[in-house]
Amino acid sequence: MKKNIFILVLLLAGNLQAGFLHRSTLLGGSNDDVNWEIALDSSNNVYIAGYTASNDYPIVSGFQTVFTGWDGAFSKFNSDLSGLIYSTYLGGNGYDDFIGISVDVNENCYLSGGTFSADFPIVSGSWDTSYNGNGDAFISKLDATGSSLIYSTYLGSGEHEYSRGSSNDANGYLYLVGPTASVYFPTTAGAVSNVYGGGTFDIFATKLDQNGTGLVYSTFIGGTDYDHTW
Repeated sequence: MKKNIFILVLLLAGNLQAGFLHRSTLLGGSNDDVNWEIALDSSNNVYIAGYTASNDYPIVSGFQTVFTGWDGAFSKFNSDLSGLIYSTYLGGNGYDDFIGISVDVNENCYLSGGTFSADFPIVSGSWDTSYNGNGDAFISKLDATGSSLIYSTYLGSGEHEYSRGSSNDANGYLYLVGPTASVYFPTTAGAVSNVYGGGTFDIFATKLDQNGTGLVYSTFIGGTDYDHTW
């Protein structure tokens, strides 16, 4: 049985009465569509991110209109879910998945997750423009119109890693956490730990600069066994 994304808003915009069902809707194409994350901006527009296996996923004025495989899917609804402001694929020929969203005051969106695509959309000059293999984390900053990438970068080291969540601050820095299976994951001098703890996964915590070109800090967090973050 195929899966569609199911979105509901439980709070009426401007009304803090919990449990009030304001709107709900389905979104998807003819194959599986899954949403992992939801965010709101200051105007209560609704952002959802996940993945899709549908070549007919609803696309509106998005950066990437062509389905290339198992792609990340990102959509922005107006506040009452009555219309899509934009909707886009983002991915390459491998498996791509959005797991984190954050939105800044200018309605630029920061998307993070995992990719197995050596041709994932990357912006020249970003921190890491080459796929490292076996599944990389990625971070992509999409402009307020959903039509252009401000930056987009891999974050990895040749073993499996992906971002489980992200948050931006008022100055445009981005904070990421997730699991990594690599002793060579990029860390920075003076970080809490530059040494992989062991086991199947360690947690990483990374701060990316405003331009997506450098790491402000990056560290392992973990012990000798399995460490993960949700």
